Amino acid sequence: MAFQAGRYGVCPGRNVKTLMGLGLVERTVSGAVCCPYGDIHVDMYLREAV
Repeated sequence: MAFQAGRYGVCPGRNVKTLMGLGLVERTVSGAVCCPYGDIHVDMYLREAV
């Protein structure tokens, strides 16, 4: 999934757990990870850490 998104993170397992916790991805019966949505729109603020 990270490869398809053009992201090559150090800890993809942690990223998948986070996305699963948010309900953005699911595990199939075979254990694969899939996104059940065609599009995802995220609206958020990013602030520099002080």
